[in-house]
Amino acid sequence: MKKRIFLSCVANEHLDDEEKAFKNEIVNKLSAEEFIIEEFYYSGAAAGIGWTFGNAEKIISRCVGAIIIGAPRWSCEHRKSNTFHLSSEYINYEGAIIHKYKIPTLYIMDSRVKERGIFACGSENVICRYVKAEIGIFLDSDSFKLQYITWLQNVYDKPQLFIGYSHDPRDVAKEIIDHL
Repeated sequence: MKKRIFLSCVANEHLDDEEKAFKNEIVNKLSAEEFIIEEFYYSGAAAGIGWTFGNAEKIISRCVGAIIIGAPRWSCEHRKSNTFHLSSEYINYEGAIIHKYKIPTLYIMDSRVKERGIFACGSENVICRYVKAEIGIFLDSDSFKLQYITWLQNVYDKPQLFIGYSHDPRDVAKEIIDHL
């Protein structure tokens, strides 16, 4: 059975050519591992349905791993700190669902993006930060490779088991579940 990985990222139409190439390199890494990549509008079962709260949960709950790429989506101006960037609001919602299901997640964030929502400083998540000027070499950096390998091991170590039973042998099923 192939494992599903949820990919959360700003829509391609909001990425520049370098950011698209960066995302494609990550997709290629996942494809090399023979994962099914679930990304709304682009791949897997998520490609064929629209993004809704319910559909996001339905797709994400079937995944054993997730990668969240925090590329800039919104540029904001603040009178004291000038311009700053935020990632997509969809990424924060998807990140909350991923967190709810305790799915091993690799967080990758553009250093220009403000630390908010799932990218908040002080969270329990290790966040790989890249500098836009170095986006082309980031995936070859030792820090990224370490985080990727650790995440990959967590994905492969995540147990997958479904126990189904009818009403009648409930006691037997309970014994099996307790034993496992």
